[in-house]
Amino acid sequence: MNIKLLTKCPKFAIRLGGFVRQYAPEILMGLGGIGSVTAIAIAVNQTPKAVAIVESAQFAKDSGVELTVQEKAKDVLDICKVYAPVVGIEAISLTCFLAAHNVMAKRHAALYSAYIALDQAFQQYRDRVIENYGKDADRYFSTGMNPGQVVQYVDKETGEVKTDTNARVFDEHAGHSIYARYFDESSREWCKSPTTNMMKLKHLEKQFDDLLILRGYVFLNEVYKALDLPQTAEGQIVGWFNDPESGECQVDFGITDGYKMVSRAITENMYDRAILLDFNVDGPIYERLNALNRRRILETTPGPLTTDGRGRIIDEIPVPEPYPTEV
Repeated sequence: MNIKLLTKCPKFAIRLGGFVRQYAPEILMGLGGIGSVTAIAIAVNQTPKAVAIVESAQFAKDSGVELTVQEKAKDVLDICKVYAPVVGIEAISLTCFLAAHNVMAKRHAALYSAYIALDQAFQQYRDRVIENYGKDADRYFSTGMNPGQVVQYVDKETGEVKTDTNARVFDEHAGHSIYARYFDESSREWCKSPTTNMMKLKHLEKQFDDLLILRGYVFLNEVYKALDLPQTAEGQIVGWFNDPESGECQVDFGITDGYKMVSRAITENMYDRAILLDFNVDGPIYERLNALNRRRILETTPGPLTTDGRGRIIDEIPVPEPYPTEV
């Protein structure tokens, strides 16, 4: 029986170790929270003792008794002893919080690196498709648009079902990019006139393209906000970056000729008018901004710079906020 128990112990330890590693941030945050609450409870319980020491010293002073330096030091030491458990537990709690943050920071860094590698591989794949089959084929493969399909839609003013052979059908389940959005009546920037919508989109596209050239970067959430579209968490990380070395930078809303209007299926044979926007973001741009900031520091600083163990500049220019300016 003992032998079986001993053989099971290593397996249990391995599983327990895996569980602890997987949920380390949650466990550390929980321990830190419990420690903080415990420290507060102990502080409340120990405060009367500290008050008694202070009142005793004050009573002696009011009675005309002059306390010696040794007696004052003893009172201070007694108060420190009263609150020593509180300080110790709170220090352990703070260590747990910092350790949980450190674990999550490492995981986020690893996830960010994996995303960049995946994004680069996908961009290389799309470049090969464009090189061999052209941009139209790349757009068709990535969005699922069928250039030859006839579209029927409901005229909201007359209620009649009309046919539009110039529109493009978009499949809800097609493999378009995760940053693609419908520009439709849910946006306050939408107009009933298709011409006005296209002029407005082209104008904003040119405006953000100019901003990219002048400022050097544009976040996707800035574009979403200008179009009155819901902003996302990934929109605070990805965007466009003007690389001075490559010189290639362009904000594209994905509304080039031939793919302007799409129709969204609302029933089996009925479609609602909308414009599909698939933004050509460069991917995460925070690292590129940091690299650009480091180059600017090197160019503008005459003397040697302070670096850490990995050769990174410590006094970096902070990365701008996701919404630096109104457009």
